[in-house]
Amino acid sequence: MSSFKDFVRQRRQLAAVTETATNPPPRILLVTTANLFTYDGSGRTVDMTKRPTGGLTLTHALTRHVHGLGGSIVAVDFVHDDYGDVAERRWEGIPIKCVRRGAAMRLSADVVVTTSLALDVVNWAAAHCSGAFCAMCHDYSGAPWGPFGHVDAKQQAPLRDALAGWNLLCDSKHVTAYHERFGPADVKPQLCYGACYGYFRAPPLYRNAVAAEYVTLISPCAPKGLSILAAIAPRMPHVKFLCVATAWTNAVVQHILKRFPNVMVEAGAPDVDVFYRRTRVLLVPSIWPEAFGLVATEAAARGIPVLSTDFGGLAEANPVERLRLPTRWFYDHAAFKLLRCHLDDAMERPQADPPADVLAAASDERRERVAKHLFHCVLHVAPSDVADAFVETLTRLLADDAFYAEAARDSREGAMAFIERYDGTFVDVVKGVLLRRPLACE
Repeated sequence: MSSFKDFVRQRRQLAAVTETATNPPPRILLVTTANLFTYDGSGRTVDMTKRPTGGLTLTHALTRHVHGLGGSIVAVDFVHDDYGDVAERRWEGIPIKCVRRGAAMRLSADVVVTTSLALDVVNWAAAHCSGAFCAMCHDYSGAPWGPFGHVDAKQQAPLRDALAGWNLLCDSKHVTAYHERFGPADVKPQLCYGACYGYFRAPPLYRNAVAAEYVTLISPCAPKGLSILAAIAPRMPHVKFLCVATAWTNAVVQHILKRFPNVMVEAGAPDVDVFYRRTRVLLVPSIWPEAFGLVATEAAARGIPVLSTDFGGLAEANPVERLRLPTRWFYDHAAFKLLRCHLDDAMERPQADPPADVLAAASDERRERVAKHLFHCVLHVAPSDVADAFVETLTRLLADDAFYAEAARDSREGAMAFIERYDGTFVDVVKGVLLRRPLACE
């Protein structure tokens, strides 16, 4: 006998088929950049230590989803100009049109979605495409407004003008609210979790994660809470920490981590379960504007408790409130400083200027002076009062089996409820764009 859940699923599938037959989905054109893909037959492999993980993997998930919806994908090549206007390529079997930046063409769709806010990409889409325009907005910094924006000063006004009338598809409610507050009235932020386009689909459940060996931190670096790890690792010498190095984790950070005898560093891999299956607790001590925190939901959905700060979208990504720690320790990316304040406090302040020596430097010297300030940041160790809550909660998770079991259960249930609520709703997001109205789920 089928369960009630099976009955509901069947009814939804029937309704979806009926809806598609009577009201076909919008035509979607995805505009991305050619360098984000390792094309079939190229012989290249993915080096996760040289590519950002979050935005890249979200772009890949969106590409798969748009293809599954019958949409088209165009990848603009802003680097190479040694082939005809269009090169037909495939990635994971998905057809992608690679086009030269200067190719003469005109494309149309109901909705045109760019995978970034970069000025070159936005301008190319506006010049070559027609439809309702959307840009994926995976962070706070890519837009030319707000206290956390990091767009080059010369590009701020042109990008603001180019985005007039566009929709921003934002990774979390926190990012959506940020752009609603600081962005211009002619730009419309809309909620669009990675779950909406199948990013988290079908995660495995690790029923015996309590027996795993490591407390894991992915992408250790100053903004991701390196200073907090540096404070807690010596206080917990019998705990094994696994640090997964990605593009965020430069050679200096890896050298610092190797000073701790209970910290092991491994290079990132496309298959995240290489690390999760060895993880007892995921540590996410981010101290900068975290747009969502994909790893938090990834781990929680697998039944792995996540101990994190409550910065930005982490309040949505980590489903267990008691494991989200309010933290007054903030990485100011603009000024290259660590401050004794919360993210919400920093959002109320004007954006800090870069250090005086960076502003005064000629272009050739600027990178060297920025590197000096970044080096100072990675040497920081968080104050003991910042680290105390992490040590206390992590100790309890590792020592109290009942507390761990409850946290693991709540993590899995909360993450799966989130995934099931939003999974596959990208079409609804797109329809909301066309109707110029917010989603009911917002």
